[in-house]
Amino acid sequence: MSTFSGSEVGCHVASAVLDITTSAQTVANVHAVINQFAQGLADIRSRHADWFVGIRQEG
Repeated sequence: MSTFSGSEVGCHVASAVLDITTSAQTVANVHAVINQFAQGLADIRSRHADWFVGIRQEG
């Protein structure tokens, strides 16, 4: 690899980050956390309906 106009270490780090963030285990964990947040927000919304109009879970 050439370090001309770039960073070899940075490329390796970026590659490792992509490997980790796209692994099946990471994706499954993200979905589990999303479900926990959704349940928590639904609970808050049911107790404080006047505060929340809606929860979109987008973005």
